[in-house]
Amino acid sequence: MNAAEQEAAIRTRWRSGAGYFVLHSSGSTGAPAAYSLPRRLLEWSAKQTAAALEVQPGDSMYCCLPLDRAGGFMQVIRSEQWNIPLLVVEPNGHPMRNLDETHPFSITSLSNSQLASSLLSDEEAARLRKFRAVLVGGEALPPATEQEAIRQDIRLWHTYGMTETASHIALRRAGTEHFIPFDGVALHSDPEDGHLVIDIPGILETVLHTRDRAVIDEDGNFSISGRLDEIINSGGIKIQAEAVERLLEESGSLGGRSFVITSKAHPIWGRAVVLVVEGAPLPVKLQTLKGIIAPHIAYGYPKEIIYMEFLPRTETGKIRRAAIRMLVENKH
Repeated sequence: MNAAEQEAAIRTRWRSGAGYFVLHSSGSTGAPAAYSLPRRLLEWSAKQTAAALEVQPGDSMYCCLPLDRAGGFMQVIRSEQWNIPLLVVEPNGHPMRNLDETHPFSITSLSNSQLASSLLSDEEAARLRKFRAVLVGGEALPPATEQEAIRQDIRLWHTYGMTETASHIALRRAGTEHFIPFDGVALHSDPEDGHLVIDIPGILETVLHTRDRAVIDEDGNFSISGRLDEIINSGGIKIQAEAVERLLEESGSLGGRSFVITSKAHPIWGRAVVLVVEGAPLPVKLQTLKGIIAPHIAYGYPKEIIYMEFLPRTETGKIRRAAIRMLVENKH
């Protein structure tokens, strides 16, 4: 089905009073999984998002994400619940090209890659500035992309959530450090490994144990330091891959290229840190990277650099980390 047909099917099922809806995860950290979500969760999510964004009757939405994933699907549900117009277009890497400079839309949701590509074009960025709320989520937001959005006066919100929670359960305004959870969300950090545990009493059917490591402050707001799946145990030292990535991103040493920190088997250390970069080889040296990383993460610097013509991605542009790990293991 095309996007218009998908939208019509979702609206028909919603208006029929269906009690459950099946959504699939993106598969960025493994195989896509199917989740059956109760109607009350979708209604709650839409209500909380409306309150956080202060949605008004004059608002309208622009959807350029796949409707078979939570980020796109929930925009249709919000349109139904908020009773405001929604324009759905086929997903593409430059969604602002579908609009003109006088477009009427006030709220949209983008993937990281869609946001980054829009910021590279003055015309696309100008169209993006017309939105009073731009949501981006589903993965960590690169610091360089966030700073560029702030510089270009984009009213950006970074979201935190997952398919199991019907998209986001917390929002973070660009330029701030912590996600602020919606009312009714109960959070705690597991004392054993620090992963985030989510409960929404009366809404979620079970307590949800995530794979994200979180730091929760005294006000109940939180930040994400990385995923349990991305901890590299190298010689008994536990290294958070995302922490290494942040240092490399901030250094600018890879010239804005897309990249991932992963690992491969090593006969002595167990796992060795590996940097995988998209595109042709760069003149950067391992010793240079060691100088960037070692002062902050003693043994977190890459022991090898691998270049791939294209990093594997999901249909929404999220890098498929599990696939990259498999490719690195099989190739080397």
